[in-house]
Amino acid sequence: MDSLKKITDISHYLESKDINVIEEFKDDFRDLNNLSEEAVIKQLKAISLFHKNTLGNKNYIRGGIKNKTGSIVEKYKLDLKKINKYIKVLKDKKSSNTDFEKLILEYMPDYTDRAEKVIENIYKNGYINLVWRSMERKEICLGKTYFNNIRYNKGIEVIDISKCSYDMIEMDCIELLYKVNKKNASLSIEKLCESFCEFENLNNESYKFILYMLSYPYSLIKCCMKYMKEKDLKKEKHYMDRFNKAMNFEFNSFV
Repeated sequence: MDSLKKITDISHYLESKDINVIEEFKDDFRDLNNLSEEAVIKQLKAISLFHKNTLGNKNYIRGGIKNKTGSIVEKYKLDLKKINKYIKVLKDKKSSNTDFEKLILEYMPDYTDRAEKVIENIYKNGYINLVWRSMERKEICLGKTYFNNIRYNKGIEVIDISKCSYDMIEMDCIELLYKVNKKNASLSIEKLCESFCEFENLNNESYKFILYMLSYPYSLIKCCMKYMKEKDLKKEKHYMDRFNKAMNFEFNSFV
């Protein structure tokens, strides 16, 4: 019956949409050590083509494909709540704080304030509309969007599809621009974000959402979360170095 949905797996589905799943990129002459605006825009265009080709899947995916729509924002909210609680514990602590805990007390309140503003702005800016759009269109994200996993070479080529999921297509852009910003902070993230939204025909809500998400102090909060989990005094210096390095990166904020 024509009304019955076909059963397929993710690799076959991608190949049916003119996306080649390969083991490695051969003859890759791109200079990834000196990222240019042109190179990033080409990468964003390749990601956009992946999205357009995979949009609206109505097949059953054998082995399943996770639905992560909205999960990252929820994780950010939960992590922020845990960090704020931990800061309060450190402030009320009767014994002396370790050097890393002192670092957290000195600097993290400013970053948690920024994170709270990010979450607030995300919801004020029509986030729920973006979630509904993603679900209605059955948008699929690649998950790993850096230069070593997807490229355009007479067609879309991808290597690792293990992170494929139903999610807002903006998340693939965020994944790439986060890494690009760490690699070359001189590039205009706003301009790159504009290019992606043009390729995807996305509105200003999407543009702002991407910039807000890139303003979330992810590296610092991740560092603190790992420290809270391990509580290994032998790694104190490791976490202090990691924290200071993250602060040098997290100076960019679009809120």
